[in-house]
Amino acid sequence: VLHTSICLPIVDQMTSDNNNGAKTAAETLTELQGLFESREKALRDREESLAKRIKLFDERHPQAGKESDVLHLNVGGSTNIAVLRRTLTHFETSMLAFQFSGRCDDSLEKDK
Repeated sequence: VLHTSICLPIVDQMTSDNNNGAKTAAETLTELQGLFESREKALRDREESLAKRIKLFDERHPQAGKESDVLHLNVGGSTNIAVLRRTLTHFETSMLAFQFSGRCDDSLEKDK
């Protein structure tokens, strides 16, 4: 938060000699502070909306995977590997992360 009680008098004093009808630095500072506060509120609202959507998803899909889940993979028919879900999802933009994030657990074929 900007300390306008300190900044505005200083800025006004600096610009009082050079005001030709344009916005003063104090007016610009006040306008920027308002813009900052409105964007900060919008960001908080978006974060709150995202948290609600995540909670709703978790409620609708309680079986969705957790990072600490151990997944048993049958690789090539004869090799079985146990791996943590967080290992497969480490790189968030990878195909493995998409497939093993827990969102697609219901659509994956299971050998067991």
